[in-house]
Amino acid sequence: MQRFDAILLAKSGYDCGWENVLLSQEDALLLGSARHPQEVNLVEVSGQLALRFHDPVLRQELARRLGVEVGDVFRLPEASSLDDILILAAELAQALPTHPLQLFRKALRHEGIEDGISQTETVRAVRQRVGQDIYRKGLMQYWGSACAITGIALPEVLRASHARPWAECDTDAQRLDVFNGFLLNANLDALFDRGLISFDAVGKMLLSSKISEVQLQLLGLSEGLKLRWIAPEHQCYLEWHRMNVFT
Repeated sequence: MQRFDAILLAKSGYDCGWENVLLSQEDALLLGSARHPQEVNLVEVSGQLALRFHDPVLRQELARRLGVEVGDVFRLPEASSLDDILILAAELAQALPTHPLQLFRKALRHEGIEDGISQTETVRAVRQRVGQDIYRKGLMQYWGSACAITGIALPEVLRASHARPWAECDTDAQRLDVFNGFLLNANLDALFDRGLISFDAVGKMLLSSKISEVQLQLLGLSEGLKLRWIAPEHQCYLEWHRMNVFT
């Protein structure tokens, strides 16, 4: 990779959420960021620019969004698509585990709360307020600021729904895991939270028998509704929701 090319690629990285050059070699450029823990290696393969992401979950999510196979090395179909892919990867990097947990701990320290202190009601309230805000931001980034079912992209009506509720989680990692729930519009969030809907292993909506046919029509619900996509990491949380919340 020529020096001139490396400079241009570093600028693209800087503009798209990968502002730190960690390593620059003749045929490779390693980029990172202070805003997330991921790294991307821009390499030249047979005269063509390619990207290497080391995190398998990030590769999985990129493959889903791009509709292509993203292996250890992803060759760009065309140079003009580099910025879009880097932006998408940076957004996902800020949502996927364990980055929200790191943000949560940093925010708590800013509030003067350290791990291991007694859990007074005030401390619990602060932890939940801070955590729910970080969780929502993570879901907004993961789902592209659109409802996980309907695709509605109106932030004012979108809610960060937990499959395994905050109070029922064993760890902060579970509470902040972007796979422990979905970004839903307000109606669907209320139904999911009360166990009146859930989802099966392929993301198909399950409807509670408590909802009458008339109510289903008024709510605009049908058995054909399903999640826009579902990841393997969602499964354990959905199973918990079906067993413990869904009625």
